[in-house]
Amino acid sequence: MRKYFFIAIILLANYVSGLTQGSSQKPIVLRGTIILANKVTKHGYVAIVNGRIASVSEDLPNIPGAITVNTHGIILPGFVDVHNHVAWNVLPRWTPPHVYTYYTQWETDPEYLQKVKIPFVNLIGNINAPESHICDMITYGEMRALVGGTTSILATHPVPCMHGLVRNLDYNSGFYGTTELNLEHIINSTALPQASQPLARLQFVGLAQFAIANPFYEALFIHLSEGTDAAALEEFTFMQSHGLINPKGAVIHGIPLGPSQFHAMAAGGTSLVWSPLSNIILHGQTANLHAALDAGVEIALAPDWGITGSSNMLDELKVAALWNREQLGGRLTDRQLVDMVTSVPAHIAGVDDEVGAVSVGLRADILVINGDHNNPFRAVIDATAADVELVFIDGVPLYGDRIFMEGFWNRSELEEINLSGVTKTLATPAANFLVNDIESRLRPALEAEGTSLAPLTEPDDFDISMVGMRARMNIINRKIPTTTATNINGKVEKIKTGKLTVTALPNPSRKYFTVRIESSSAELLQVRVHDVLGRIVETRNGIVANTTFQFGSDLQPGIYVVEVLQGTKRQMLKLIRQ
Repeated sequence: MRKYFFIAIILLANYVSGLTQGSSQKPIVLRGTIILANKVTKHGYVAIVNGRIASVSEDLPNIPGAITVNTHGIILPGFVDVHNHVAWNVLPRWTPPHVYTYYTQWETDPEYLQKVKIPFVNLIGNINAPESHICDMITYGEMRALVGGTTSILATHPVPCMHGLVRNLDYNSGFYGTTELNLEHIINSTALPQASQPLARLQFVGLAQFAIANPFYEALFIHLSEGTDAAALEEFTFMQSHGLINPKGAVIHGIPLGPSQFHAMAAGGTSLVWSPLSNIILHGQTANLHAALDAGVEIALAPDWGITGSSNMLDELKVAALWNREQLGGRLTDRQLVDMVTSVPAHIAGVDDEVGAVSVGLRADILVINGDHNNPFRAVIDATAADVELVFIDGVPLYGDRIFMEGFWNRSELEEINLSGVTKTLATPAANFLVNDIESRLRPALEAEGTSLAPLTEPDDFDISMVGMRARMNIINRKIPTTTATNINGKVEKIKTGKLTVTALPNPSRKYFTVRIESSSAELLQVRVHDVLGRIVETRNGIVANTTFQFGSDLQPGIYVVEVLQGTKRQMLKLIRQ
């Protein structure tokens, strides 16, 4: 997504980050299955001293005064998210009415403006005014990232109140100082000026050339070629023609690029940041991974934002794994997928000398996941927010299960974080805020804008994402107009396109659904029921229009999509069986 264009260095007021807690912590030793750069060590030990990884060993290290924790989990680097829009993630998921060929189309869609852009702008207001909600928005967005295992993120807003719950790689990473916000070596550009703005493009070229030539800057991220049409492809051609495909560069999106463009990127040392779910939901297509891999382009994975992408990195990993299985023929290994959210983005951002691996001397930004020790990479991919046992940033145990967190903090210092079906804890001395306080301020502000606060995570986050993605791909493949219902009111779900109407109630249901199909056509209908993986679990043929029937009593609890076909008309309706 493109939200604001940040290319200048911005000087801001000083503040103290919560990450400064690291040096005051006691040494910590974690035991578990450790994912290392070149191997996996079962039942190994990671020692943390003064915020950094002091040792990685198969035997218990002798560190006086250390707190030793047997996690019984999988220890790996915290996720490095190099494509997100943190403050926007206070808003709930948006389902676009159709796909778009270029990003400017959805940015100006009246529904997007009403449901997303206008509430966002109104919440921010005057960014420097006391009544602006930007500080709470950033912090809540970081919290949504943290519960999914993220320890570093890009990008946020450069405001003095920016908290730094997770490392903000563009303005407050903590790598170059903890009290100033103008020390980062990364530039994030959220748009190339349009072809109709030649002067702005010339200015962009000058700034980009300055950053490429200046050794101070280590990475230049740019949202580029977000779409499927000629305008999207022209953006890359422009960059290439002006010598801006370079070793510091990272293309975010790159949807229409083909073999020749990816070979040019590989030759120039430019990387790709892949955000499959949001690409497919908005544009019906994502980057050509086969071509990028064939060319040898370095690829990182990131969710974009929670509005049309995944809620967190764990969910986006599952999207990538599904795409890998169904579209890439399993070309990527589980190890490669995990690397795409840890070591690879750290390398692309030029911070792999600080984070991105469990390695001696690096910052102790560590994630501990509950899962199968015999298949740790698949365990990470399959994990949900409920499986996150611990998250460390700068050696500080910031978030995790109470049973582990009480080994580091007093019980009174831990705020309970209620996710769907599970309870985690946040260390308030390190976070310097209460999530409950932030939610109590954001909820009424969002309700006043006619919307609601997005949950930190949902029990069906990934399921909803997959339903949306599969529906979108079906629409693209069939070329049949359709509209998908996404709002669940607990009683009745009704969807209408033209003269074909489908109603189901109750929804959600603990027993069965009563479905009513109304149509002005006498043509017989076909009804197919899909599970969340897209498999057809029930089919009914020859259904007469304007009829009512019941089904679902034998379905297992979960999310299903009912597909109704009548000639060229098609409806899809999401149902929840409890």
